Amino acid sequence: MARSLSFALFLLMSSAALAGVQDDIVPSHGHDIWDAAAGFPGGYVYSITQTADGYLWIGTSKGLLRYDGLTFVSIRASESSAGFPVLGLVTDSADQLWLQTTTPISSATVPAP
Repeated sequence: MARSLSFALFLLMSSAALAGVQDDIVPSHGHDIWDAAAGFPGGYVYSITQTADGYLWIGTSKGLLRYDGLTFVSIRASESSAGFPVLGLVTDSADQLWLQTTTPISSATVPAP
């Protein structure tokens, strides 16, 4: 009987302690949905990288995108390059963005925001 009573008391105290801990837990992450309503033009995402200025660069089947956390901007070097697939993205030690298309790797000169 004493053993059952002490076990019940232990469970009661443990659950009370855990209930207080659960109230203090704050989610450490969030998520966004990238769809047409958010301004994402669609297509397959092949690569994502971030530059030192905080922008996310997204290589897709429909081209290169810059994302600032709120809006997507389609980057076009010229009208002839509109919609070229970007298969890979990396930055070098000088924080210059390099991209891989269906041709060999080349450096991307992107306009300032």
